[in-house]
Amino acid sequence: MPDDLPVGEYIFRNEIIDLTYAGKTNADDPTMGAQFYADCLKYKVAGGKNQKMPTEGLVSLPGAYLATDKGLLVNLTAEGKPPGDKYTVPGPALHNQRKPVAA
Repeated sequence: MPDDLPVGEYIFRNEIIDLTYAGKTNADDPTMGAQFYADCLKYKVAGGKNQKMPTEGLVSLPGAYLATDKGLLVNLTAEGKPPGDKYTVPGPALHNQRKPVAA
């Protein structure tokens, strides 16, 4: 959790994006498309800093992604190998430019 998070109640969303069928959108084929496995946790921050939460970078869910976004519509078998470090993580910018943790 960020050290500079203002006092308040928050919902943190964590998601895993399965790219097994991400070579086509589900509009092209209903059995295809990136699949989202999301989990949300509710936190109450007390004793933190009394500062305003920045509004820059906030998104609404649903609606934060399009099926054609880079990183959601991706051919994993192109050139016979996964995209590796060339992969673009979809979604809004991470807080304080922190990098995602690869499993």
